[in-house]
Amino acid sequence: MHIHPVVSWSYLKKYNESDRFEECTLDKLPPVEINNHLEYRIEKIVSHWNFRNKRQYLVHWEGYGENDRTWEPEPAFANAK
Repeated sequence: MHIHPVVSWSYLKKYNESDRFEECTLDKLPPVEINNHLEYRIEKIVSHWNFRNKRQYLVHWEGYGENDRTWEPEPAFANAK
């Protein structure tokens, strides 16, 4: 059996915006200014992987939700403290 990540367009449907969660807001922490440069704080490294033979880390940012996690290349942490 061969399985591949293809979905027929017939399963897609139009997105309808909803105001159901309009009042729910998540206050995000602003970046911290360090040496006249804006930086964000890392809460934790969630995962890692190699992309094109280069290490990347899945970063959970302090004060942000799971949907705001980003993949960052290893050199981005060169000046991390």
